[in-house]
Order: sequence, then C-alpha cells, then structure tokens
Amino acid sequence: MKKYLFQVVFATALLYLFNPEATMAQSAGYKTPDQVTKWIKQVDKKYPDVVASKLLATTPGNRPVYVIEIGKEAGSEVKSNPSIFVGANLEGVRPIGTEGALFLAETILSDPAHYDSLNWYIVPLGNPDAASSYFDAPQQENSRNGLPVNDDRDDQTDEDGANDLNGDGWITQMRVKAPDGTWIVSEKDPRLLQKADPKKGEQGIYKLYSEGIDDDGDGAYNEDGAGGTNVEINFPHKFKHFTSTGGLYAGSAPESYAIMKYVFEHPEIAMIVSFGSTNFCYTPPKGGKKGGADLNKIRLTARQATQFNLDPSRTYTITELVALAQAENPQMTITESMVAGWLGLGGAVNPQPGDLVFYEKYAKEYKDYLKKKGVKTERLDPAQAKEGSFELWGYFQVGVPVFSMDLWGIPKPAAEKSNAKNGEKKTGVTKPGTKTATDPEPEKQKALIAYSDSLLGSKGFVEWKPFDHPTLGEVEIGGFKPYLSTTPPYEWVDSLLNLQVPWIIKLSGELPDLHIYEVKVSSKSSGVYQVEAWIENRAFIPFPTDMGSRNRQPAPAVLTLDGDQLKFLSGYQRTPIAGVKGKSRVKTTWIIQKQKPGKITLKLESKTAGYDQKTINIGG
Repeated sequence: MKKYLFQVVFATALLYLFNPEATMAQSAGYKTPDQVTKWIKQVDKKYPDVVASKLLATTPGNRPVYVIEIGKEAGSEVKSNPSIFVGANLEGVRPIGTEGALFLAETILSDPAHYDSLNWYIVPLGNPDAASSYFDAPQQENSRNGLPVNDDRDDQTDEDGANDLNGDGWITQMRVKAPDGTWIVSEKDPRLLQKADPKKGEQGIYKLYSEGIDDDGDGAYNEDGAGGTNVEINFPHKFKHFTSTGGLYAGSAPESYAIMKYVFEHPEIAMIVSFGSTNFCYTPPKGGKKGGADLNKIRLTARQATQFNLDPSRTYTITELVALAQAENPQMTITESMVAGWLGLGGAVNPQPGDLVFYEKYAKEYKDYLKKKGVKTERLDPAQAKEGSFELWGYFQVGVPVFSMDLWGIPKPAAEKSNAKNGEKKTGVTKPGTKTATDPEPEKQKALIAYSDSLLGSKGFVEWKPFDHPTLGEVEIGGFKPYLSTTPPYEWVDSLLNLQVPWIIKLSGELPDLHIYEVKVSSKSSGVYQVEAWIENRAFIPFPTDMGSRNRQPAPAVLTLDGDQLKFLSGYQRTPIAGVKGKSRVKTTWIIQKQKPGKITLKLESKTAGYDQKTINIGG
C-alpha cells in the first residue's frame, strides 16, 4: 500500500510540474487568503480617516481573520451611528462571496454618502483555512478550518484524506460495480448516477466513493481528511451536536466565536448581511419547522392554568397570553419571550409572521430590480439556511434584519424554463416556494451538467475513465469538478457584482429610522402641563423586528425630557420606546410641573435607529 501511494504521489507531482494549468485552471483571478489580507492593509493605509482594520481571530491554520470598519467613527471606541455587519465566505467554498465583500467595501468608499451617518463592519473572509483549499493542488472542495480532528476515532488524526489517483488536479469520485451497490446510471444522461428505486424495480449496480485510497488500512476510504469545523454552521441557533463538520459546540471555532463577540460588543449593529450560500434577498427565510411548542396552540398544564387563572381544557395563542399577562401587569412591558420563558416553551424556530412581511416586500422589489437590469436567465432556488448557521443566528438571536446573497446561482436548463403565459414576458425569476414532484438532487445534477456543457465547454465534468485501484480493483474515476456549483468563472465576477452589490447599498437605506414626529403641550392647571410626543418610524422595517421584540433585542430607544425645575407627576424623565412598527407612530405622555415658563428639550436616542431632538416652550 505504501509503495502504491508513493507511486501515485510521484506521478501526480510530475503532472503538476509539467502541466501547471491542471492546478490553477479554475482558481485564476480569485484572491487567496494572503491576497485578501494584503488588500485590507492597502485599503487601511489609503483611507486612514474612514477605515480601520482589526484582527478578530487567528485560525487553527494560523491565518488572520480581519474586520474592516468603514465610516466616520471607524476605529473609535464609542459609536453613535447605526451600523451594518457583513460576513462573507464563512463556509470557505464561495470565493465570490469574498470578492463581493471587497467590492462592497470599494463601493462604499467611492461615495461619502454611503458612510456619512452609517458605519460598516465587513469580514471579507470568515474561514480562510477552508478558502485556501480552492488554491491547493489537487483541488478539493472543503469547508473545514485547519483544526485537526480525529474523525474516525482511531490512533491517528487527519491520516486518511482524498487522493488524486488519476493526476488530473481535481478530487472527484470513484464508482465501482458491487453486488450491494445502490446507484445506477441515469437514463437521461449516462454521465450521471441516481439512486436505484426498488419501488420501480431498479437494482443498484455501483457503489460511490470520493477519489482516494484507504491510507490507514481500516477498510474505509477518505474518512479522516484534514480539517475540523465549518465556521458557517458553528453558531448557536439550532446548533447540531455530534456532526462531522459543525464543531464540538457552538462558538468552538475561534472564527465564529470572534464574530459573535464582536457583534455583541457593538450594540449599534442594526442589520446583518451575509455573502454565502443562501439568498434571503431572493427567497425569504422559510418557516414550517417543528419546534418545542406550537405558539398558536399552547395548552397549559393544570398548575400553569391555576397560576394564571386560565382554562386548562382549551388552547391559547402566544398573542392571547401576552395580552392577558399585560392586563395583569400594566406596570411592565410583557413580551412573547417573557411568556414563553414563564411557560417553558423553548426558543423560536420559525421567522415571525410580521417579519416575513418586509422580507417578502424586498424580495419582490429585488426581483423587479433584476428584471429591469435585463436578467432573463432563470436559476435554481438558493440553498436554505442550515441549522447553526450565521444567518439564522443573526436573525433569531441578534434580533436584527438579516439579508443574504449567494451572488451567483446555477442556471436552469433551457428545457426547464417556465413558459410565458397570456402574452407575459419571462421574468427570469423562479417563484420562491415552488415545489416539484422530482427529487431536487437529480434536478441539480441535470442543471449542473447542462451548465457545464452549454457555458463551460463541458469542462466542469471529468469523464468516467477506468482505473486499477489497489484494493477496490477496477473502478471508474470521474464526476463533477470541485466548486462547480459554488463558483462561477472569474471573468464573470465583475458583471455579477456590479449587478447585485448595489442592492445591498439600497437596503442600507431601509434601516429603521426613528424621529420625533409631533409634540403637543396643554396646560392642565397653574404650572401643570401635559406633554404628548409622537415617535414615528419612517422606514418599512419595524423597530425592532418582531423576532427582536420577542428577544428584547436590540436595546430600546430612549426618550429624555429635560428642563429647569421640572417635576414629573406622571411618566419619567427617561422613557424607553420598546418598539415602533414600520411606517407607524407611537405616543408617549407625561404630566409635568414647571412653575416658571421656559424651554424643555425632548431627545430621542437609539443605538440602531438614529437620533432626534426638539425644543419646546412651556408657559408664557
């Protein structure tokens, strides 16, 4: 076995020496982790007044993870302007995400209006260890950072990874005929495999492996390759334990821990943007997940019903229970999270219905925007956010609106494009939530092979060819090349980013925007006045989101009433404004005593939704 492995390595080295194109054909143009660091340092030096870069973490592979702060308050300890946090390529397998983050930074810096009253915090490469695999030889798609992990629990670590047996520069797949095989050749395309369906009388022919040999001689293939944690899914919301790539616990990766720490240390963050594998701009986050409790059908235990003087034989909605609890506790602000905590209902697992209103609004506007830009090619639906993902953590636990972009998607095969009806033109957009009767994985394979054939000159697929394997015998090596489904050719990048990144700039102008709309003062008696102040949210996005309201995140806005010789008969000098729905107003009322005429000042302050102030004359 060792002799055979030496032969494979030697032959592969010769191929790379005399055919360097085999190692870098797909990676030319995209920036390596070292080039990203160099770019950050150059921008930091070029714009010293409005840019500050900070080292967030050092990866297990000893690579830096930087955040770039852009704005008039860049680098300062105290921030008064709302901010947007951008995390890119946390999976490490989407170099276009990193390019998108750098392009966004350049776009912001091109116009001071983009950062005049807004801070931007951009992490252009959240998983540099995994991202480096794109530039390695042979090329293998890998989302794990450089933490050594003993996946097969033997006496060695990272000893049985994939091998480039045919020396073509890519780690693809091996298929081998076996009596207990579960795969058959697709009837629609002999290059593709599909699972045999016994219900259709199909019997499996092939077993499928990643390309390689049994390096450690334990009978398994490529089960203990290099690396540990996929940073993208190492966040707390619905974190999954005991997976091969998720990490030991949420935040166990230094990269994800540093991102969470930074976000929580910056309460002025009002929005999170992700450049990764999902696209909340195109397809709003999905609900329908089963959690610990159905908040529309809550049944109380006998003890809880007695405690709250309710009927244990019926069900309640969380809204009903909040209203009942509020009536019993008028001096407090009762939230859904408080009631859920009292009743032990567990955390939320689905987006709040009120938040889906703004997600659906902006998704429609984004698709209209793409249509006006001339986009006619339909694409496969973006991936849904994984459990433990950066996006879900941002929405469910940070409580701010989260928008994501994958920046490129696999085109639909021409035959699958929807036909125009009733004379309408094609929009080039797939309706979110559309279901098909077919298995999505074969559909994705068909789309990938069509994309490779029609746009890449069939260079995205390695044709199956025989190979004499040392332990499996006669096998065939072939399949899709790494990164085919995640990474477009670099020459497409500029046009893709010029098309889509401006939408993020547009969304930055949609942050919750609080103002003092109107103040009324009426005299009640000598020296006693009633003051009424209406606070409005000029944006469509509510302050906070419904999920933020449930989690009591971010901090409420604060109204402060100041003046000489003021006495508060009703209300407080500092009044929290817990929430203002989008495009709506809320009223706050005080009864004050002020014996001498004069001025009072009303200040509205919010870390995430702005600042406003009015001066009012009292008496005289």
